[in-house]
Amino acid sequence: TVWYENPGHIAGRDVMKLMGANVAPIPIDNEGIDLNFAARMHPKPTLIFTTPSHQQPLGTTMSLLRRLALLKYAHENNAWIIEDDYDSEFRYRGRPLPALSALDRERRVFYVGTFSKSMFSAVRIGYIVVPPGLVDTFAKARNLLGQSSSPVVEQALSRFIDDGRLVEHIRKMRRIYRERRDTLLDCINRDCADCLVPQKTDAGMHILAFLKNGLDDNKAHRALLDAGIESLPLSVYYIEPINKSALVLGFSGVPPKRMPNLVRRMASAIRAARIHR
Repeated sequence: TVWYENPGHIAGRDVMKLMGANVAPIPIDNEGIDLNFAARMHPKPTLIFTTPSHQQPLGTTMSLLRRLALLKYAHENNAWIIEDDYDSEFRYRGRPLPALSALDRERRVFYVGTFSKSMFSAVRIGYIVVPPGLVDTFAKARNLLGQSSSPVVEQALSRFIDDGRLVEHIRKMRRIYRERRDTLLDCINRDCADCLVPQKTDAGMHILAFLKNGLDDNKAHRALLDAGIESLPLSVYYIEPINKSALVLGFSGVPPKRMPNLVRRMASAIRAARIHR
């Protein structure tokens, strides 16, 4: 059994199912993955998949107490944890909490990250920090799977990191993304308040905006696609149907000067979809 956040990362969930895992959907509360629910309904997991720094897609940050309790439960029940830290570099308020892997004294955590978010998607390089006793095993597995990234790009990225330029780049992009997030929130509150209720997030590269007046998020998503605006319906992140309706809106690739017009177009498309539902 795999405890899997619900809602949660779509591709990871699909991979687990393809591998034959029994994927147990675990709800999210205001402190992160609902440990009480999980322990009561599925008490003996083999694996726990979680995004504690910035829950995908709700944006919740797992509390320190919940992190410690999750680690304790994994240790007591001989379970492993995959900690997907996919965009934790982009935190806009407050100091980040320690990663699960940094708190893990029993070496039960696999820490997974990517440079596709902090750099650009075409870099196609990710990484995993494994418990010391499994380093050789994972190295052999990687050799068997073959080279999936460019050695030239790996070398260039290594020098970029060693020279301190990655840290400078992230610091710069954090300022840029904060401005883009704030601009998007301001535009929605000004021009789309009758359609959407945006949720302010302290981290990440997207916001969640709940739809008003009972409009289905899949219908709203299709209406935005017809208007040339990308989004994702919150419902696709859930394993079973839900009674919530919201859109996941990315902001990292949109300059602030373009956002007012895009949000006005978004408002028009959602209003039209609401009329013709």
